[in-house]
Amino acid sequence: MATRVIVNRHALPYIDPAREPGDPRAFHASFSEYQTTDLVLLPRAAAELGIAQVWAKNESGRMGLGSFKVLGASWGAARALSAPLMPTTLEALVHRTRDDLPTVVAATEGNHGEAVAFMAKRLGLPARIHVPSTMAEWRRAAITAQGAELVSVDGTYDDALASAMSDSDKTLILSDAAWPGLEQVPRWITQGYGTLFAEIDEQLAAQGESAPDLVLVQIGVGSLAEATVRHYRARAAGVATTQVLGVEPERAACAFASIERGEPTSIPGPFASAMAGLNCGAPSPAAWPTLLAGLAATIAIPDDHLPWAQAHLAAAGIDAGPAGAAGLAGLAAVALEPRLRETVGLTERSRVLVLVTEGGPTHRRMPRSPPAA
Repeated sequence: MATRVIVNRHALPYIDPAREPGDPRAFHASFSEYQTTDLVLLPRAAAELGIAQVWAKNESGRMGLGSFKVLGASWGAARALSAPLMPTTLEALVHRTRDDLPTVVAATEGNHGEAVAFMAKRLGLPARIHVPSTMAEWRRAAITAQGAELVSVDGTYDDALASAMSDSDKTLILSDAAWPGLEQVPRWITQGYGTLFAEIDEQLAAQGESAPDLVLVQIGVGSLAEATVRHYRARAAGVATTQVLGVEPERAACAFASIERGEPTSIPGPFASAMAGLNCGAPSPAAWPTLLAGLAATIAIPDDHLPWAQAHLAAAGIDAGPAGAAGLAGLAAVALEPRLRETVGLTERSRVLVLVTEGGPTHRRMPRSPPAA
C-alpha cells in the first residue's frame, strides 16, 4: 500500500496545558542510570529530503534500556505507589513501597513491558507482563532479563491488554492505554514523558535554536503522541507554532481511521508490520481527546520506508529498531512525494524533529540489569 496522509480537520489552534502536579524530571534524575539522551543532527537526511534541518532525539539507550518507555513507567509507578504523597526520589519511593508487595502487571509489544519490569525490579516488586504470542523472542528476553514473568496471549497487543486488565491477582496495573476504571495511571505515564521534551528544549536552546517547525511522533496507543501534543501545542499565550504529525504502520493506522471519522475507531488485527509497539488496534481513550485536538495530520506508512531511515540513523551512530525509525521514515515518505509534501506543509526552510523511540535488538544484549531493591 502507498503512504496515506490525513489532515486533521478537528485540530484546534492550541490546547490547554496539562495541570498535573509533580516534577518527573527531578524524579528521573534520582536514578543512577539517568542522563540526558543525545539530540543528533542529520544533515545528510535533511539534504536528501530538501529541508533545512532534521534533529533526531535518540532514546535507544535511555537509562540503560532500549527505549523512552522507562520515563513513563517509572513516573506512573511512582505516582501510583506514593499516593497521596508526591514522589521525590527513587530512594524515597523504595522506602514508601507498600508492605503488601503488589504484583505489577502490564501489557506490551516489548518496550513498555521491559520498562515496567525494570521499575518493578528496582522496587523489589514481582512483575507479570502480558504479551502477544507473536512477539519477537529478543523482546521477550529483554523482559525476562529484568526478572518478570511472561504471560503469552494468543492474538494482538489489544488481546494482551484485555488479558492484563483481567489479571486481578494482587496487582498494580501499569498500563499506558486507558481502560474503563483505569484512566489515571495512563495520564501519569504520559506525564513522565515530559522529561524527554524538557531535555529537547534545553538542547535546542544551547544550539541557539527555537522549537522545531514540525515534530513527527509514533502513535501506537497514543501516549507519547499525547505528551508531544501537550508540549508543543499548549502555550500560555495561546501561540503554538510547532505542528505535530503522527506516524503509524499503514495496516495498524488506528489514529488515522479515528481522525478520519472524528471518533475513536478500532482496526482489527492481526498486524504484520515490523514496527512492533505501533501495531495497536485502537487509540487509548485517555490520549484520544488530545490527539484529536492537537495533531495536525497523521501519516500511515508501509514498512518499505524503514530501511532508508534506519540507514541514515546508523550513519549518525544510532542503531534504531523499526518503530524507532518510524518517525524519520514517515518524514521521508511525505518529503519525497510532492503532493504529500505540500499537504503537511514541508518546505526547504522546515526544521524538523523526529523521535528515535527504540533501539534494535543489540541494545537488549547488553548486560545492564540493576540489582533488586
